Amino acid sequence: MSAVNSKQSGPAVALRAIFRTLSLRYYKTHPGRFLLCILGLSAGVAVAGSINLTNSRVIESFSDSMDTLAGNANLRITDDRGIPPEQLSTLRFVWDHGQFTPFVRLDGAVRSSGSAGEDAGETRAVVLFGFDFLGARRIRGLAFGDRDANPDSPLPPEDGTQENETSGPPGAPRNAESFPNPRDLPELVVAANSVIGAPGESVTITINGQPREFLISRVLEGINGRYPPVNTAYLELATAMKFAPGGKLSGVDLMLAPEAVAEIRPQLEAAFPGAEILTLAERKQITNDMLAAFQMNLQALGIVALLVSAYLVYNTINISVIQREGLIASLLSLGAGPRQVFAALILEGIWLGIIGGALGLLCGYGRSLIASREVDLTLETVFRLDVIRGDADGLFALLVSFLLGVLFAALAAALPAYRGAQVPVATLRRPGRSEFHPRVLGVSAGAAAIFLG
Repeated sequence: MSAVNSKQSGPAVALRAIFRTLSLRYYKTHPGRFLLCILGLSAGVAVAGSINLTNSRVIESFSDSMDTLAGNANLRITDDRGIPPEQLSTLRFVWDHGQFTPFVRLDGAVRSSGSAGEDAGETRAVVLFGFDFLGARRIRGLAFGDRDANPDSPLPPEDGTQENETSGPPGAPRNAESFPNPRDLPELVVAANSVIGAPGESVTITINGQPREFLISRVLEGINGRYPPVNTAYLELATAMKFAPGGKLSGVDLMLAPEAVAEIRPQLEAAFPGAEILTLAERKQITNDMLAAFQMNLQALGIVALLVSAYLVYNTINISVIQREGLIASLLSLGAGPRQVFAALILEGIWLGIIGGALGLLCGYGRSLIASREVDLTLETVFRLDVIRGDADGLFALLVSFLLGVLFAALAAALPAYRGAQVPVATLRRPGRSEFHPRVLGVSAGAAAIFLG
């Protein structure tokens, strides 16, 4: 009797005793109902968690690829019509505040060599960038690798070493002196782990509907300390302009002192009328806005899954309250207050939410790993992005799904808990009601209609 009497024990001790008597003992004798509720909750949290984790990876992949390709540049000029090379002379004033480097961007398609675990002969989209390899070193921080990407290549450097010092200045890609190029093919630099090919190989890339053959001269291992995006290749700027529409540049990257950006921007707008001049932060914001609708739709699916799980919690606790009306009346007659009964049933919902949510976290993370290949393939082939394998934001997304699962379970328990707290002591003197009582079925049907829309 004293175990449930708050006058003889502290509120926390009394609540723990009521919870143990009212909830733990009930689910110990009804394991099937407990498992059904937990599995339903874990499914909802798993779906919401995997969706949130995928959203986080997509956003981070876009952001990381932008950071990589921008290097140290903090302002970019682009024009859909292209920028004539001679127009660069108007940027002379920039040298007083920083540096600039032009670039060319080309879309192409290439047949995979199968060297990175892909099926040989598979056609994949590739993005080619034309960079000034030597002039843009400070802005892009290009790091070229040796022949490690293809150690079995039958085409060693002239001097038999890993590096041919006469092939060009430090940081320059290999030229025909390193790899025989009797047909004088344009030289191509591929990203690390590329499926395009390996140094010393020739590859045909379709650009603007025309097949073009290149000699892979070297591997680009990093841009400003980051791995380059997969399915990208790089050309010397002069070579890339031969394939660019109208021989025009795609844009110009500028590395300016932060305080000079606002000062120079009006001059750039006057020098390049109609061009888009954006900082890196503004470009990221545009991308986030573009992805907002996509994310909202996916998150809505996650919320629906959590609502279905919450209904399972509601239905489980609601039926169990009806079955436990006699026990609740006994506790009330022994000194437990309605508020204590209400709190114990809310605690029951939280308890179910924690167990189901923890299981859902593991299932959601596992589900995201299973689906990661398809997600990674989309990011790499469609958007040509870096793939983010794991980060703090992804773990935070899983944690948010777990907390939402616990919150929804607690809210779902509120109505049954209120009904349980209103059980009259006189219930001890009348037959128990069935969970299939018309009134109970009406409440359950109404709740289902609200949750499921």
